[in-house]
Amino acid sequence: MGVIDRVHVADYGWMKKCRDGEIAGTTGESRRVEAILVRLKGDGIPEGMRVSYQAYVQDLGWQDWVWDGATAGTEGQSHRLEGFRITLQGHLPPDTHIRYQAHVQDISWMDWVADGEVAGTPGQNRRIEAIRIRLDPDL
Repeated sequence: MGVIDRVHVADYGWMKKCRDGEIAGTTGESRRVEAILVRLKGDGIPEGMRVSYQAYVQDLGWQDWVWDGATAGTEGQSHRLEGFRITLQGHLPPDTHIRYQAHVQDISWMDWVADGEVAGTPGQNRRIEAIRIRLDPDL
């Protein structure tokens, strides 16, 4: 299967789970993503392969890295996510990458980035409104 992710959106709470490349969050509603949760799931995921991720939160900066389904960001504190990064750890098949993209206030969809690169605009006072995450190749 691959990547499963969820986002916590202002006024909505935790949104439905999304799979490889689906949009998590909202676009065109001016609602901030406040937290993300990412996990790998499926028969094709190699034993020992893990996902780690880190969030840049308004007024708090970069939070500590979290792993496999833990929450990055905040809930109920009215802080927007401004950036995030994701990496894969462990026994990776050759040429396996995690790619992700942020929909940002006043910008729209930014370019896809991968493997620990920063998505979003940390420190620029712009909210992330939605994200997409996928494994490449699809495992």
